[in-house]
Amino acid sequence: MSDITPHLSGTEGGGGANFVQLAARTVRLASAALALRHEMAKLQRHMERNSTTSMRVAELAGQAEIDPTHTAMIQEVGRAYRQVAAASGELARTADQVEQASREFRDAHDAQYRGLYETNQSSAYRQPKPGFFRR
Repeated sequence: MSDITPHLSGTEGGGGANFVQLAARTVRLASAALALRHEMAKLQRHMERNSTTSMRVAELAGQAEIDPTHTAMIQEVGRAYRQVAAASGELARTADQVEQASREFRDAHDAQYRGLYETNQSSAYRQPKPGFFRR
C-alpha cells in the first residue's frame, strides 16, 4: 500500500489554502491594514487637536483663577488625549508595516508559484502538489 495520498482541495491543514485563495487573503489583509492605517492617522489628528484644545482650556482656566483641582483635571484630560494620539500613531505605523509586508509576501508568492499554478491549470493531467518530488 502506498503512503501517497491525493491532494483534494479544501482538505489540507490550511483549510484549502491554494494559490488563488492565498493570494486573495493577502490582498484582503493588505486592504484591511491600509484602511486601519488611514483610520488611525485620522484618529491621531483628532486626538492631537483635542489635546491642544484641552491644554488651551486649562491655560484659560488658570488665568480665570478657577479651582486648581479643575485645572489639573483638564490638563490630565489633555495628556490622556496626547497618549491616545501617540498610541494611534504607533498603530498606524504598524498597520503600514503589515500592509507592506503582505504586499511583499504576495509578490514573492506569486513569483514562486504562479508558473506552477498556471501549468497545473492548463494540464489535462493531475499534477503533484508542490514539494512532492523533494521527499
